[in-house]
Amino acid sequence: MKKRAIFLAGVIVLLLLVPSFSQESKRLGQSTTSRDVSEDITINMFGSQYAEQDFGLIMDTHGIPLDWVVYGAFPYTAADIELIKKNIQETHARGLKYLHHIPIERMYFDGERSLGDLKPELSKYAIENIDGEKFISEFDGIGVYNMSLSEKGWQNFIKSEMRHAIDAGADGILLDEIQAHTLYIGFESGGVFNAPDIKGFRRFLKKVYSNQVLSARFGITNIKSFDYQKYILQNGYRSTWLSEPWEVPLFNEFRSYEYKSTLNIEKKIITWAKKYAKSNYGRDIVVMGNTSDGMSISFPFEENLDAAWLEYPYQMYGYPPKGKIIPSAKLKVDDRWKKGTYLTQVPTNADLIARGSPPNIIRVFWAEAYAANSECNVPFMVPGSSTVGYSPDLTPLSPYFRFIDTYRQYYGSDWSWKPRVAMLYPITSYLGIPDSYYGTALALFEGGIQYDVLFSGDDVIMKNNLTLGKMQEYPVIILANTATMSHKQVKLVMDYVSKGGTVVGWGGIGNGDPFGNDMVDEFPPDWINFWYEGIHRYGKGLFVTVNSTEEFGAIYFKKRKAANRKRILNAISPYSPPEITSTAPENINFLVYTDSSNKKIALHMINYRYNIKTDNVKAAKNFFVTLSLPDGYSLKGKKATLYSPDTAITKKIKIQKKNATTIKLKIPKLEYYNLLVIE
Repeated sequence: MKKRAIFLAGVIVLLLLVPSFSQESKRLGQSTTSRDVSEDITINMFGSQYAEQDFGLIMDTHGIPLDWVVYGAFPYTAADIELIKKNIQETHARGLKYLHHIPIERMYFDGERSLGDLKPELSKYAIENIDGEKFISEFDGIGVYNMSLSEKGWQNFIKSEMRHAIDAGADGILLDEIQAHTLYIGFESGGVFNAPDIKGFRRFLKKVYSNQVLSARFGITNIKSFDYQKYILQNGYRSTWLSEPWEVPLFNEFRSYEYKSTLNIEKKIITWAKKYAKSNYGRDIVVMGNTSDGMSISFPFEENLDAAWLEYPYQMYGYPPKGKIIPSAKLKVDDRWKKGTYLTQVPTNADLIARGSPPNIIRVFWAEAYAANSECNVPFMVPGSSTVGYSPDLTPLSPYFRFIDTYRQYYGSDWSWKPRVAMLYPITSYLGIPDSYYGTALALFEGGIQYDVLFSGDDVIMKNNLTLGKMQEYPVIILANTATMSHKQVKLVMDYVSKGGTVVGWGGIGNGDPFGNDMVDEFPPDWINFWYEGIHRYGKGLFVTVNSTEEFGAIYFKKRKAANRKRILNAISPYSPPEITSTAPENINFLVYTDSSNKKIALHMINYRYNIKTDNVKAAKNFFVTLSLPDGYSLKGKKATLYSPDTAITKKIKIQKKNATTIKLKIPKLEYYNLLVIE
């Protein structure tokens, strides 16, 4: 079997952080540690690059309660420390908290952002590509060095910028480009071959492979002097590295090393900043990070953060109905930040800018973000600034701000749903190519099958904390093209099946190890048997391989045809039928939760029938929703009420019992977003 490589396809170009604000409620930043945020965190946020903005006017005009202000200072904090202090003082005087933006991967050297303390000698810490050249790119029309976080000098510079922000009184720090130089591994820029990376990769290989394997498999006879850059050039792989780097030996290992190394460096930097603030000023600070669109290339870097700040490129995926917020939130919220906050940021790219300031697209984003128990930030361009950014008309969005604030009790970590289905997410199977996950997740959501995600680390990049007990909470587990898995992950799945669980899978199913190496001679024979189509009985359970070659999820993500979605739903439905069905038109979708006492139900309805030309959705009227009640739920004395930020009217909805465990509800109208509560 040919080695299956995993590569960073479609690397996301991070967008310039424009001033932004959101309607979220409160309390981020109270007594945080490096991985422990307060039990119930929600955020009000407003962003500005300039001190002139009148926050009070914005709040008074649109009824937006704020708790945080986000500043993007260019080029860096120390560029004008006195201005930063002034901004913080003014922010605190308004009773707001201050979150300071610091890029950790780009250094501006051309144009208006050349001012400040960015000395030319810092350029020696820029990324070196396969030819040993410093990597320079253009970002927002401005020349930038792309910096290597593995360089000690650059690490010290970032720490000094964080120190300046803390000294000035910042309550938190937003780190931009949190993926750092891992974005540049492969064909995007020719790799990262700085001296610390060459040396670090050498140590990494010594840990994961014996000298015998290094010699037999890769021709490395002396690991002590091994230089990966020279190895690529001397073996004639330069053109391959620049075009298809995943075909070069040790590419996956090099990528894993860069991830692990960057994670370790960021953890040290963040831990240092928190300790510095605590020991010198007696205060705790929050550290967020911009993780682009939350794709698998970004996912590991969220581990060190108090919360993630995401951007969703509009043009790259199309929106809607190709939204990714809910699948991303499903992956990140569960057990990630305990009961912390997952933030989403609306796209800020040229497509929306060119269209003016369409506000209604934000309603759809807002609906799915809050329905997914996450948060949503609206980009806002400061009047009179030179920043080019997406700036929606806030007037039609004001009801959404007030709605979330008024009905906050129906959102957040106290609301959950225990579905019958979970998707297994082995990190290396989706690292760089997450289409199988996203396509499957969207098909389940659209088909009314509620699901959770079971994240499983590879014990190289991230520790595997998944347990058999956690898996057994779900009668059905999906393996959607989980092509690379560790021995530990394989054993967990086999134990789960043998003890009575049902696995449904398609595409590659653990055919290779986390580095993509063929494992046909090392995995158990029963596991290899699972690779072939059919219903396999193993112990007390079933392993159902629907198709051994086709990646149903990836196909659906790329081609959103009903027939492609139906294949996924047909594979799962015999073992776990939908909890929600509806007579609503296509692209009307639902999420359901119960509160922690299992006495209330919140049913979120989202209308994805959005027309990009008109910036409006086509409303749905007089449709029925059928909902399977959770185990132990009693309808005695309960009533259903329909709320919506699109109208000031609330409406009582009749609960029609179909049987002991199923109810039917008639919904008179859905514009963008409805919330139905049974209590």
